[in-house]
Amino acid sequence: MGIVIVLVVMALVDMIFLVLANSLNDTAVKNAARAAANQKSSDKAKDAAKKALSTMRCPPYVSRLVLEKVNYVDNDVVTCNTRMVVKLPVPVFGIASEYEFVGQDTEPIVASAD
Repeated sequence: MGIVIVLVVMALVDMIFLVLANSLNDTAVKNAARAAANQKSSDKAKDAAKKALSTMRCPPYVSRLVLEKVNYVDNDVVTCNTRMVVKLPVPVFGIASEYEFVGQDTEPIVASAD
């Protein structure tokens, strides 16, 4: 009975870290898209999105956070995609110890192309 309780607690700890990682990835992609939306060109938007991600402080259980794609449509919207790899701190036997989160956010472009 005690071993079952330990396994359940370990799984719950992992679930908490997965929820935190998902929230972090959502924040990261939102920040990248907002930064890109403030730019006047596609190249500047991509650079701004990368810079926004590089300033994020990731916890130790996040092994990778990358900007996968920036789709800049002039005078309309910008869409950013991120990918985050998370290694669980308390791996449970029979359950994967590494997960990937993919995020996407679309923001209206607020910079004028003057």
